[in-house]
Amino acid sequence: MKTKPIKIRIAIFALVATAFSILTSCETNLELVQSINEQFEEVNSIEIESSFLDVSYIGSPTMESVQLIGALESSRAGNYSIEYKLVQHKLIIEVERNGNGGGNHRGYINLTGPELMNIDLDAGSGTVQISQVNAEEFELDGGSGNFELTDISAPILDLQLSSGRINAYNLVGDVDLEISSGNANISNLEGNINAIGSSGKFTFKMIKGLVNCSLNSGNGVLTGIQEIGKLKISSGNFNVNESYFGADTRLEGSSGNFNIQTESNLNDFNFDLKTSSGNIRVGESTSSGTLRIDNGSPYTVSGEVSSGNIKIRN
Repeated sequence: MKTKPIKIRIAIFALVATAFSILTSCETNLELVQSINEQFEEVNSIEIESSFLDVSYIGSPTMESVQLIGALESSRAGNYSIEYKLVQHKLIIEVERNGNGGGNHRGYINLTGPELMNIDLDAGSGTVQISQVNAEEFELDGGSGNFELTDISAPILDLQLSSGRINAYNLVGDVDLEISSGNANISNLEGNINAIGSSGKFTFKMIKGLVNCSLNSGNGVLTGIQEIGKLKISSGNFNVNESYFGADTRLEGSSGNFNIQTESNLNDFNFDLKTSSGNIRVGESTSSGTLRIDNGSPYTVSGEVSSGNIKIRN
């Protein structure tokens, strides 16, 4: 007597599952809704709001025009479009949302052009690759995703990231870096770094300049730093190797550790270091509270940690 209702329920479930599968398939099946192949002359600046698109710019010293190749795929045609225009000498590219913007989407903006180019990029998510650029202004504001920068020169490289990863190599100029959460790797830089992070990891290598770095929580790994400035951490660790002290070296931590291997002669600096709960070591000198060493130097390495350790050695 109960067989028929059970069969009916099974049939209804099968119909619902089939309908859901069809709807899901419709959402995930992407079709090409826009394709771009354009060339622009006399461009000296590029401004991009890329949303979810992948973006690349490759500069060349032999190119005079900018080549734009792009594509947009969507499961709901008409919800997004790539808009672009040339205003005086600035190429402006942006993703425009129409309606509620639902569905699945993907696409890319690939640019090649002159090496001399100002870049202002606001990226939501996706992959960003920029290389071979000599700019007067360089600004990158990223939401989440992966960002790779190589062979870039600018007076100031302004890098901001909500979450994700930045890999930057062979840079010339001062770097202003701010990350909410994520990782930043910078190597082979001729310039200074001012870095601020809420959480995550900073890895800086072969920096020919002054490095100031502040992390709320996370870890900092510094190698081959020409001059250590102010290192500050609320919770986490700084590991420093093959680096040099300077006139403004200062260590600050609420709960964390500083492990520093320096190439500087320890006798060339005074030391004024304190910890409320932890240990301090400078060379062969140790203390569990305050360590002051007067070497008669005009420069003093200072530091204070509430809970943690400071270790400095050659």
